[in-house]
Amino acid sequence: MDNKAEGLKKENTDLRARSRPEAIAAVEQRASVAQALVDHMKVELKEVGWHRESLEIEIKNYHLDLVDS
Repeated sequence: MDNKAEGLKKENTDLRARSRPEAIAAVEQRASVAQALVDHMKVELKEVGWHRESLEIEIKNYHLDLVDS
């Protein structure tokens, strides 16, 4: 088992050594863009939740108006 772990570590080291800095920078840029999108979607999700709650209150009020009339 230890030999397998050592082999994987060596393979990882070899891959890192062969990676071009440009490729690493491109991957980091994509990760940054993806994180910004996730952050934006979280904010949008909260806003939609608030809007849903507002609509539920409005529906409840309409229902009460109908029951009272």
